[in-house]
Amino acid sequence: MSDFFEQEEVLKSYDADLMKRLLVYLKPYLAVFLLSIVALLASTASELVLPMIIQRTVDRHILPYYRGLRLEKAPPEVRRKLEPVDGRYLVDGVLYLPAEKLSSLSAREKGQLAQEGILLEENFLVLPGMAVVSETDLRSLPLEQQRVLRRKDYEGLASMVRLFLAALVGVFLFTFLQVYLQAWVGQMIMKDMRTGLFHHILELSLKFLDRNPVGRLVSRVTNDIETINELFTTVLPSLLKDFSMMAGSAAALFLLSPRLGLALDGTGAGRTYKPPCPL
Repeated sequence: MSDFFEQEEVLKSYDADLMKRLLVYLKPYLAVFLLSIVALLASTASELVLPMIIQRTVDRHILPYYRGLRLEKAPPEVRRKLEPVDGRYLVDGVLYLPAEKLSSLSAREKGQLAQEGILLEENFLVLPGMAVVSETDLRSLPLEQQRVLRRKDYEGLASMVRLFLAALVGVFLFTFLQVYLQAWVGQMIMKDMRTGLFHHILELSLKFLDRNPVGRLVSRVTNDIETINELFTTVLPSLLKDFSMMAGSAAALFLLSPRLGLALDGTGAGRTYKPPCPL
């Protein structure tokens, strides 16, 4: 009876063989588990789409302003940077570009161009085939005339709101599907493990039952299996979600602003600042 209440050795390090034995219980439900992973990735993608929708809504429909650039006075290197920009309009020697497209120019370049009078500091609203209106003149007009001039912006805003709501519904549906499927897989794995352990205990000898307290056996069948259930319903999905969120956020950042993405990559984790050694 000396070892009746002896503490068992607790495994603290990762054991690949033990993980393989646990993943065997996942095999009968692998298709459902993979479907839950697909739902998780779709939910993550929907979450990443939301800020992109907001950004496009603000830049293209709420504040769809252009900046004017005197093309004849612009340096050749500035022209080369702005040549591939879409949505340009040339009116009376002034090149009007969407304000968001000026991200190819650094803040220093913009300040120098504005100081030299090449980059017009005022914002403009471009009405294709009609006119170019400065922001100051636009705000001085009556509200009804502003609504008429910005009719396409209102229509685009309504479309983006519908798209935003659709993305929110997608996040809810895919998240619900992911949680439901993973909970179902976890419950099925718990059922199989507890059933197997129960039948295994019934086949054990009385000598084994005399050496091991009932509480320990009950803990193995209940609490420990519940912990294993969290591996399939919480740990693995959270790991995949965090990884996909980081990868998706980095990809979205590069798509929205390559300059900011490169700056963030240059100051990534793992690169620490080393002060110069004193002489």
